[in-house]
Amino acid sequence: MFGLSKLAQPLARQSLQVISKRTNIAVNGPPEVRMPKWKQLLIGGSVCGSTLIIPIWVLYDLKNLPR
Repeated sequence: MFGLSKLAQPLARQSLQVISKRTNIAVNGPPEVRMPKWKQLLIGGSVCGSTLIIPIWVLYDLKNLPR
């Protein structure tokens, strides 16, 4: 029984390594490539602006709706 567990542990570790290579499991930690702060602000601002532009336009255009 103990001989089997000594054999099974390396096989289990090896299978986990193969699975993680295939599935690209995300690991918490520092990013591999850091994004500059100005790019983060540009992307965040464009996402925020694109989600807010339609409600702002609707609120601005309410006075032109037919009654």
